[in-house]
Order: sequence, then structure tokens, then C-alpha cells
Amino acid sequence: MSDAAAATPSAPTAPAVPHNVPPALSSFVGRARERADLARALGGAGGTRLVTITGPGGAGKTRLAREVAAAGAASRDDGRPPFPGGVWWVELAPVSDPSAVAPAIGDALGVRPAPGRDVLDAVAEVLRGVGPASSGDDGPRTLLVLDNCEHVVEAAAMLVERLLRAVPSLAMLATSREALAVEGEQVRVLPPLASPPTTTPTAAAIAHYEAVRLFVERAQAASPAFALSDASAPAVATITARLDGLPLALELAAASVGALGVEQVAARLDDAFRLLTRGRRTALPRHRTLQALLDWSYELLRPAERALLARLAVFRGPFTADAVEAVGAAGHGDAIPDGAAAVAALGRLVEQSLVEARDHHGETRFRLLETVKQYGLDRLGADPDEARRTHARHARWVEALASAAAPATWSAARGRTVARLARDVDEIRGALDWALGAEPMLAARIVGALAWFWISGVSWQDARGRVEAALAAADAEGVSDAARSPADQRALAELLFPLSALQWFAGESAPMLRTAERAETLWSAVAAGGTDDALRAARGRAMMRQQRGLALAALGRVDESRRAADDAVCIAGESGDAWLDAVMRCRRPYIGRLGGAYDRAPAEYADAIARLRAVGETWLLSRSLYEKGEMELAAEDLAAAAASMRESVAVLHDEPDAWFLSCALDTLATIAVTSSSAARGNAAAARLLGAAAELRARCGAEVIEAERGRHAATVAQVRATLPRATFDAEWAAGAALDLDGLFALARDADVLDADVTGAERSVRAPEAAPPAASGPASPAVAPLAVRVLGPLVVARDGVPLGAGELPGGKVSELLLYLVCHPEGRTKEEIGLALWPDASAAQVRGVFHVTLHRLRRAIGGERGWVTVVDGRYALAREPAPGVRLACDVDDLLAAADALARAERRQQALDAAALADAERALGVGADGGPRGDLAPGLALGDWIVEHQDRVRAAWADGVQALGRQHARVGRAAEGARVLGALVTREPLRESAHRELMVLWAASGERARALAHYDALVTLLRREVGVPPSRDTQGIAERIRLG
Repeated sequence: MSDAAAATPSAPTAPAVPHNVPPALSSFVGRARERADLARALGGAGGTRLVTITGPGGAGKTRLAREVAAAGAASRDDGRPPFPGGVWWVELAPVSDPSAVAPAIGDALGVRPAPGRDVLDAVAEVLRGVGPASSGDDGPRTLLVLDNCEHVVEAAAMLVERLLRAVPSLAMLATSREALAVEGEQVRVLPPLASPPTTTPTAAAIAHYEAVRLFVERAQAASPAFALSDASAPAVATITARLDGLPLALELAAASVGALGVEQVAARLDDAFRLLTRGRRTALPRHRTLQALLDWSYELLRPAERALLARLAVFRGPFTADAVEAVGAAGHGDAIPDGAAAVAALGRLVEQSLVEARDHHGETRFRLLETVKQYGLDRLGADPDEARRTHARHARWVEALASAAAPATWSAARGRTVARLARDVDEIRGALDWALGAEPMLAARIVGALAWFWISGVSWQDARGRVEAALAAADAEGVSDAARSPADQRALAELLFPLSALQWFAGESAPMLRTAERAETLWSAVAAGGTDDALRAARGRAMMRQQRGLALAALGRVDESRRAADDAVCIAGESGDAWLDAVMRCRRPYIGRLGGAYDRAPAEYADAIARLRAVGETWLLSRSLYEKGEMELAAEDLAAAAASMRESVAVLHDEPDAWFLSCALDTLATIAVTSSSAARGNAAAARLLGAAAELRARCGAEVIEAERGRHAATVAQVRATLPRATFDAEWAAGAALDLDGLFALARDADVLDADVTGAERSVRAPEAAPPAASGPASPAVAPLAVRVLGPLVVARDGVPLGAGELPGGKVSELLLYLVCHPEGRTKEEIGLALWPDASAAQVRGVFHVTLHRLRRAIGGERGWVTVVDGRYALAREPAPGVRLACDVDDLLAAADALARAERRQQALDAAALADAERALGVGADGGPRGDLAPGLALGDWIVEHQDRVRAAWADGVQALGRQHARVGRAAEGARVLGALVTREPLRESAHRELMVLWAASGERARALAHYDALVTLLRREVGVPPSRDTQGIAERIRLG
């Protein structure tokens, strides 16, 4: 060894850190991000001293905490351990008595207090004896881990707070199903492991997912021959997805691979509680089987929470708080007597990590993990009467949902209403599955109310199966149509509309005619029995007369079909419904053309298209443009046909419909092969055909019978003229397009020869709607108006909400908070402002309940509360033409406009000044605006906004006074400045300007008297004389 080497001292060895962290007996998979986050939170200077890991049972909270604790006892790269004072693990699972929590902590640290001494005081003394952190490390010196706190959460929370106050060098990590709700606590919600999608998975595509890695590793431990391959990947993806990436469930499933094989494990997951029973014998009893795990969680719940957990299992997919109110509450005498109790219990289940809350399409939805849902269904099934009542409430909630949406589906709002209903398609299916066997006419009412949903909301195969099953169940009751009540006759008549449409798509003209005739007979019976909804009856009668006309035309009964189409238009016209009238008119030329030559078609299409534009109906406008293009194609006007098809696609941009888009793209392909024999045109056609085929596959539609022959011929011609590789590549390229790509393809596809290029290629601009009738315009009524300057007032469609319609307390405060933060705030920011003393888990539960109540009060169907990038906001314009009216917005905008005008020395016109006066509340008929929602109990957050609004009002009013003076309206300026100094008496600059305006109006004496009063005011309030500027103005006025 050289002298230099011998002289270099070796690095000191770090002393061993005292700890009792249980060793790991298996590998730890994933969670790298969570481990790093917890290490940062607990270990740094000024870091968090208490972190609680929450999550559902079996999520891996204990194992993650063990990994963090073990790392805390090991040396870092610099040779020093994160917690040199020790890392102590306290297992609370065996502790059943809350009074035994403190002794359990003492036992873990080896503390034996003298008789009569408080054990926690002794523990604190030992922990303080470790000493403060060394000068080189300002972070906590000791880490104490409390595992499984949920069953003794109150005692654990109290003891944690005592220890943290008593031992400044202590950091604590807890695991629990719910947060401890201790001051300074940071909560980390542990999500399930990431799982892959189940669509055509391969081994390479899913191998990196944490849930797959854990399952494969544990399966190989149980069965060394098992390997992830393309053959086993679908089953593995199914297992990880169905078990929601829950680590304990995945380990239990993996243990069965050796005995059953992975495919059988996947196939048996519908009975997870019998399957997942092969846990480790040395594990905690509740971790040995999935049943035991959930039994443990269930026993910790209150009676209302237990009842709700079982009832929530009837939901097949994510559900809203509205749905929970309807399905969860069972009336007087029940553990959950009403909707409010149901929502309160829901909040607790969210806090307990048994229900997930997620924001979806601007609304909060809740869901049960698959394993929790199966557990709930088992609990519900244990009481058949309770199960029947719960399923009945669920089906009636779906009926109410469908009935409430039905009128909007018979309007220009049809598309977005169907899209909204599609979010609850699993619930619709579930309700129908139950009602078909229990209450057939309830199933019929649901199906009939959802008529348009079956046409464009689900696949035609699914729709037809549901509609026919509901009709068969009703007919099986053995009651003739004539003997039914008018309500039941109407339900069956409404059900027959989607059935007739689906028969038309399938080319079943004769069955369609029989369906239409039966429906018309039912509608006649409804009319004879007296109807309380004439418009609803008119819609049904007109639609079924039109469907009859379609069927007759397809059967060659031309004259009858055209008379039926004319009748449908007459019925619609007599109804007074402009939308229905436009729809019946748009189908009449199509029925006419089906019967052969029809000279009226061009004029009727032009009229119908104008009417559809006027009522805002884009879906059927697209269809009419498509049919018009078909007429032009038949007349060999390829340029006009292409333009109509392109516009048929373009008008669907904000309301895309996969089937309608596919029809137009198919016809563009036909135009391409008709227009040109060049390879370029055929390549475009192949891409268009591929895109159309993919659209139909996405929505479960088909090429309808009337168009199959031409479609097949187009495909055959393109195949024959292109090399197979080119055809396949273009087809695949079209199928791969997203929506933006599809719209671009329709707009730009090269489907016309050079001699019809130019302006004819562009999509024509939408034609102007017919002019409105002349006469004075009615003042627009805002769909939602919120007044917060003064007592809070909320109005929907011009009608103020009553005392019971807008809940007070936190619901009103949340509304005001969102009004004051138009740019939006995160859930965490809102929680800190409205519930500053609540834990993160408590905020998570109460926030979504409060948000649900607010959305329901102000009209959630219009999407007033939005969520973008995790930020909640009150939308000022949630949809075109739908605007929020808010007085504080108007005030701030007016103040800003006046300030800009003054900076530019610009004089505003009389109308702008009048608008500003109204916004600022200083018009001749009104006094100054008040404070923000006086009378509401608000948090400290309001102070900043109150000050901002007051300052904006004062600056705006002063600028308004200057604007009046600028255009020579001194008296008006003096009036508004008088309002300002009444509310802001110490605003000396406003007093000066008021004096000048009075003098300019010839009221020198009044100006001087005001000055004298100002002198007295300033001397009394602040003990100073007026400024030199004010004194100078007074002197000039005095001298004249």
C-alpha cells in the first residue's frame, strides 16, 4: 500500500439504526412513484410530520408502508440513514380495544412505564431522549409507523396528535381505510395497480403494467411453468382488469393458476369469493381470503353505510349522487329513510375507501370496485325481499331518467341527450333485465321513453334485442291492446317506433308495416281515451304515419306511401311543433323518391333543409343533405352530390354520429369510382370505405338493406382496380383515423375529376335560416342568473329558486366561491377554503356531496359546473347561446371597460354609459351595490374577494362620473359620484371631482358646503385636513 493511500482515512461506518420493521418475504412490485413521494414527504427539512396512506382493503397499504419504513432504516448514498433515531413499527390489527392502542405503541418501543404512569408520556420521553436532529440534518430523527388504524381510528388519531406535539423530532406514517383527521396530516390515497385494457392484448403490450407484473410474478411462484405469452395475455388482462388491479386479489388469483390454469381463473371471476381463497396461512386472518378482507371492512360500517353498500351493488357502472338518492333511500323506518341520508352515507363510504369518486364529463360519478360490488350483491341477495325492493327502486329511477330525457330527444337537443343517456347504458340494461321478469310494462315504458336512444345510442343488434324482449314480455301478459289502460297503450305505441326503425334498417318492410299499423291503432285508442299530453301524442302519430309510408314505399305501394307522408306532415303542422314539422318534411321527399320519379323532391328537400337549420336540428339535417346528395348522384350531378355529402359530414362536427358519417363517406367513395377510373380516385375511395366500415363497427350499425347492393358494387370495383396491397393499406389508413381525421378526409378526399374541380369541391356555407317574424324583440331570459351583490339570489329560466330549492350552508358558499374564481380551482384548493379543518379524505367525501347538491339546484343537465384539467369552474357559457348572468361579472366587466376608456381618454356613448350604470348599480332607480352575499356564513377566503369587488366598484363609479363629465353631463356625473362618497366617505379624490361637477352645474354654494362638510369629516375620522389639491379646488370655486 502506498504512503498516500495509507494516509487517507476510511469513511466512517454509519451506526446501525434501531428498528423493528418486519422483513419482507417476497418481492415488492411497482409503486416506485409512491415510494419516492412518501420518502420526500417524511424525510426532508420542514417536511410533513404525519402522512396517512388510505385506500381500499387489499390495495397494498401495509406493504408500501413496510417498504418506506425499511428504506428509512437503511443508509442513503451519503452514508447517513434518513431516521437515525430509529424506525418503529406498531401493528394495530390485533388491537380490538381502543384503550390498548397506547400500550401497543409502548410494547413496540420496549417501553415499560412505572405503575400509575401514562404509557404515552413514557413513550414520548423515550422518543425525546433520542435527541434533536444533528446540525447537518434538520429533518425528523425518528419514524413511527402505525399500521391498520381503521378499527381504532379515534383512539389512534388522539394519540398521534399527542405524540407529535410532545416530540418535535418525530415523524409518523399511518395506514388506514380512512384518514385520521389530525391537524397537519397529509393523506395519500393509494390507487389500485395500473391494469391494461382488455382489447386484443399481447404479451409485449401488457407486460409493463404493474398489475400484470405482480400477477405474473406470483403466478410463477405458485406454478413455475406459467409464463406470460400472447396466448395467456387475454386471460391475464381480464384478471387484472376484473380485479381492479387490487394487489391482494391478484395474489389470491395467482395462487390458483397452478390448479386451474390462467384461463379458468379468468372464467371463474364472477364468483370471486369462492375462487380467491388460497391466501398465505401466516397472513393476518382478514388477508387470507377476499371474503374475510371485506367482512372486516363491512363490520367497521354503521347500519346506514352497510345498507347502502349492499344497495349500491345493483348499479352496473359508475353512478351519480342523484341515483344514490333514488335507489339508496327506502323510506320511513329504514336505516336510510331519505335521499339526504343516502348521500351522507355515500360520503362516508367514500371516506372509508369502499366507493371511488371520479369526475366524468363534468359530473361526479361513483363506483364500486368489482370485488366490493360482488360482496355487496352477496349481502343484498341474502335478503330476497330487500333485493327485490332495491332492484325495483333502481328500475323506477331508470324509468324516471328516461322519462325526463324523452322530450329533449324529440328536439334539436336529441344528439346530446342521447349521448348523456349513453353514460347510463349499463343501468338501462340492468333495469330492463330485472323488469322483464318482474314488471313487463315497466320495461315497456322504459323502452318507449328511450325510442331515439335505441336508434342512435347503442348497437342495432343490442337495441333490437332489448326492444323485442320488452314487447314480448308485455304481450306475454295475455292482455289485448284494446283492453289496456291508455297509459299502457301509449307505452306500447312508443315502444313500436324504435322497433319499426330497426326493422327498416334490416330491410324488413312487411314486418315494419305491421308494426306501424299496430302503433297507429294504439295511438287512436290513446286519443279515444283522452290524453293529457297532446304534443306527445302528435309526435307518436306523425312518426308512425311516416314509418307506415316508408314501409309502403318499399313494398311498391307508391300512392299509399305518398299519402301517408303527406298525412305525417299535416299532423306535425297541426301540432305547432316546428321541430316535428321540419322532421316530417325532411322525410317526405325520401319516401317520394322510393316510389320512383318524384318531381317535388328538389323543392321539398330545399324547404326541409331550411326548416331544419331554423330549428337547430343538425342530425336530421345531415341525413337530409345526404339524401339530397343521393338524389343528385342519381341524376349524375357528381359535383353537387359531392358537395352535399361533404356538408352532410361537416354539419355533424359538433354532434358526430358514426352511422350518418359512414353513410356519407360510403357515397363519397361511390362518387370517386364513378367520377374517375384513375388510380388516384380509387385510392381515395378505398380510404373512404375503410373509414366508413370502422365507424359502423364502432357503433354496431350496418349498411342498411336499401343501400347494400350499391355498397357491395363500389367495394368490388375498388378492389378490382387497385393492387391488393394498395387497397389494404388505404383501407387500413381510413380505419385508423380519429374524428378530426375523418372530417378532414370528407372535406379533402379527391373524389372528382379535374373537370369538376374548383369552387364545386368546397363544402358550401350553411344556408341562412329563414328570417324571424318581424316585431319587437323580447328581452332574453338567462337560463341561469346568479346575484351575489346583496342577498344571494339564483334564478333558473327567469324564476328565482325558492328557499328549499337552493340549499344553504356549504352549497351556497361553494356557488359563491366558483363565482369568485371564474378561472376555476382544484378540489384541494376548494377544500382548503371551505373546509379548512377537514382531512383530505373528509374533503373528498363532503366535496362531492356538496357539488352534487349544487349541480342539482342550478340545473346539472346544462353542465354549469365544469371540470377541466382537475379545475372546477362555473361555466359562463356551457353551450352556444347558453350564458350565465352574474351581477359580479357584470360589475367587474363594467369597471374594467370604464378604466380602459379613461386611460385612452375615450368618451363612451350613451348606451354604454347606461349599461355601466346598471352593472354598477348606480342608476337613477337603484342605489349602490351591496357586499357579497351578506348573511351567509363564509370562510376567510371571502375577505380578499370582498375587497377586490369593493375596490372595483369604487374605481368604476368614479370613472363613470368622469365619463359623464367628459360628454358634458355634469349633473349625471355628480349623481353617481354622490353615490360613491356616500358609501366611501374617505375617498377624497371623489369628493374633489364631485365639488368640481357641482360648480360646473352652477351650484357653487353646494360645492363649498360639501367642502366644509369634508373638512369636518376628515378632522373627525382621521385627524387631518384635506389635501392641498382639495384645498386648491375649494379656493378656486370660492373665487369663481
